[in-house]
Amino acid sequence: QSHVSNSYAFQLNIPANYMSASINEWYDSKFRGYKAIFIDAEKETKKDVSESLKKHLASQNIKYTTIVVDSYFGFDQVNDQINPGDKCVIIPTSGSKALLAKLAPILKTIKQDRIDVDLVLFGHPEYTTYLMEHQADLHKINTYIYSRFYYDSNDVATKAIEEEYKKWYGEEMRYNVPRLG
Repeated sequence: QSHVSNSYAFQLNIPANYMSASINEWYDSKFRGYKAIFIDAEKETKKDVSESLKKHLASQNIKYTTIVVDSYFGFDQVNDQINPGDKCVIIPTSGSKALLAKLAPILKTIKQDRIDVDLVLFGHPEYTTYLMEHQADLHKINTYIYSRFYYDSNDVATKAIEEEYKKWYGEEMRYNVPRLG
């Protein structure tokens, strides 16, 4: 709380409770009418975001489904929860690379085989660190990622900052996530 009482201090990152509230608002504006399906990786759950979103949905009397990732987790567990004509948002409770590696092929197959549904993936900020390996998959399965940081290498303003950085420091910015250069 020193950033509140000290006029010489400032906070760079939004506090978790504000982030959760922002995510809930964004979810309402983007996914109203979508069926929420949580993919629960119990060992790796991001309780702050997933629990907040579950409470938010429940407060609005919006039902959701939870699929627990276990040794039987696969295509059928997800596909069986989706009815023809459904609009679904898949929400992993973890941003782990291992869970994304299990889930991405399932969602790609559903998107390819089930033209009768609208399916999107609600991704986590960690996904931006997996772009080298999973960017094509994330695009194919229509992934939305909430994040405090966002780096768009194709943005005109981003390119201008990178050129300015190179001019000042004589080298390109290193590829880091988050990219604060």
